[in-house]
Amino acid sequence: MKFSIFLSILPFLIGAIALPAEKKTSKGFSVVAINPESPVHNLKLDASSTYLYLNGETTVWCPPQVGKASDCPGGNTTVRDTPVLASANYMSAKIPGGEHIYVDPNGHVRYTGGSDSNMEPGSSTNGFSQVESEWKYKANGANGFLACPFRGGNDIWEVFVNAKNITTYQGVDACHPFKAQTTPWQSSDGRTFAVWSYT
Repeated sequence: MKFSIFLSILPFLIGAIALPAEKKTSKGFSVVAINPESPVHNLKLDASSTYLYLNGETTVWCPPQVGKASDCPGGNTTVRDTPVLASANYMSAKIPGGEHIYVDPNGHVRYTGGSDSNMEPGSSTNGFSQVESEWKYKANGANGFLACPFRGGNDIWEVFVNAKNITTYQGVDACHPFKAQTTPWQSSDGRTFAVWSYT
């Protein structure tokens, strides 16, 4: 009797085991800088022109043909996506191919905008991790994140990895380390991605 029950559920077990590991489309997080001893405390992370900023303005894009089809995610919130692979980091963008987060040779934390997946020679996608409610970075001699004054002013800060050999507008001494605190993102209308594409 027990054997017959086992045989009856065997196809379901095989089916469950045989299913390919499905890539989760999004486990999004918004990010806020934490450093009570600095002017960047509680500033939110923004994406614009393939760079990440604090206290900036998020810029997004959606192709007209997609917008007309009502298939373009709305909103202008910067959301980081953490897929199944903990080491992989992407922006929460629906555009085919995704937008990868990386560190360029100058130490900027950036992302591949739109359909352009190119990164500057010497760039790296290693070192990022999500640990509980914190986004972390540790690789290539860098540990954590820095907020450095933006050349354009307006109390905007560029996001770098925390390393001594980064190239900044006013030098490393003008920068502030910060903890990247994350909050799970949920859309108000049930969509999976925050935007179609960050510009």
